[in-house]
Amino acid sequence: MKNIFVALLVLFPALSFAQITKTDEAFTDVFKVNNKVVFIKEINIKNKTQEEAYKQLKKWTKVNFAKDLFNASMHSDDAKKLINAKSRIELVLPENSHGIKERMVMRYRLEAYFLENLCIVEVTSILYQNQQKRNTNSLGKNIDAESLITNEALALSDENSETRLNTKKSTLYFLNDLIDSLQKTLEQN
Repeated sequence: MKNIFVALLVLFPALSFAQITKTDEAFTDVFKVNNKVVFIKEINIKNKTQEEAYKQLKKWTKVNFAKDLFNASMHSDDAKKLINAKSRIELVLPENSHGIKERMVMRYRLEAYFLENLCIVEVTSILYQNQQKRNTNSLGKNIDAESLITNEALALSDENSETRLNTKKSTLYFLNDLIDSLQKTLEQN
């Protein structure tokens, strides 16, 4: 009992700054846990067993991550009903004030596991690769999410403010679309 209490005391402050979205809710902002950007989604598996939901999750992950070995990978642990996937996608950002749609490659890690009647999905380790020529902005080639899409990063006022805001918009759109796809899969019979 004492160990559970200590664990809750340690985890509670960290989780209080995370955006944990429930079934049918969308990600609307960027939050950090232990100074790292983390997106957490709880999906109710309703009238399914964990085993049934895990089979659907594994199939969904294979379709979305295992088909392109150059840009994605996945690992599953059947005993723990755990999925780990890593991927790289190209975000096309909204048109900026100069009429240009910039591109940003986003790498991320997705982990999904079960807790009672919930499938918990965490997206972490987000890293961006700037696809623009180096002389067009000062962001650099590799940028972590903490330096690009958090409220602190967006508060900076410089020549890259619009790129940061558009990257955040595209990231939220992509993650909501990805998680919505998973949620629809888990809702199927």
